[in-house]
Amino acid sequence: MIEIRANPLRKAASVPLFFFLVSVFTTNIPLYSETDILLKARMLITEGDFEAAVNELHDIINKLKTIPTASEKPKLAEAYYILARVYKILQMDTQYKENLHAALSTYPHLSIPESDPDIREAVRRIKEAQQKELQKVPVPNSTNSPNSTQMQKVPAPNSFPNSLKVPVPNSPQFQFNIQNR
Repeated sequence: MIEIRANPLRKAASVPLFFFLVSVFTTNIPLYSETDILLKARMLITEGDFEAAVNELHDIINKLKTIPTASEKPKLAEAYYILARVYKILQMDTQYKENLHAALSTYPHLSIPESDPDIREAVRRIKEAQQKELQKVPVPNSTNSPNSTQMQKVPAPNSFPNSLKVPVPNSPQFQFNIQNR
């Protein structure tokens, strides 16, 4: 009977390979999603742990600022908004206003139900100011503007060099080329 023995080098090589694969696949997986962290920050606020909530929100804001995708902008705006609410509770008006402006600048369509009438009024004023700024931006008149980009004229087919002309099937030129071959 033939005895098959495992190669001892194969066993020795499989252990480091296992640890390498585990480290590769686990380092890029976040432990919590951005939504989980925002929810955690909200829970910390309701528990009265404002310092921990501010720290969590600053961490998520710094993380989301590095991700330039449009899908992350609502989460970033929400983080700024929650941070603004914390600063409002702590009566830190400068930080409150800065974060509220940052929330609405990051994602102008942010719509979070708010029970505090002061915050609702501040959001309304900021959105009105943003609308006025948009109305002030001049729209260039494409016909009178010297810097407007106009379509360049494409040369007529007869003005192409002869080397670029391709005979059309069933045309006299095409028939002539076939007969002369």
